[in-house]
Amino acid sequence: MGIIVGGLWLWMAWKTGAGRNWARVLSSVLFGFACLQLVLSIALLTRPGDTVPVFVVSLVECGVGLAALIELRQRESSDFFAFAKQASGHGAAYPRY
Repeated sequence: MGIIVGGLWLWMAWKTGAGRNWARVLSSVLFGFACLQLVLSIALLTRPGDTVPVFVVSLVECGVGLAALIELRQRESSDFFAFAKQASGHGAAYPRY
C-alpha cells in the first residue's frame, strides 16, 4: 500500500510540475487522507503490537504532505499555475473535462 501511495504522490508532483491545477487540488485531498491515517495510527498506539512503525511512517507522510502543500499554496505557485493555464490556451476551462 505504501508503494501505491508513494506513487500517487510522485504522480501528483509530476502533474503539478506540468502546471495542472487539478493536481494541486488532488494533492490537498491526499493530504487530508494522510492526516486521517495519522489520527488512526495514533489511536492504534494504545494497542499492543508493532504499531510504532505504522505511526512513524504516517507521521513522515503527513509531514512531507504538509511541506508540499505549503509550497503549492504560496503566491509564486499560484502565479505559475495561472501562467501555465494561459500558456496552454485553454482559457477558463479545459476542453475534454
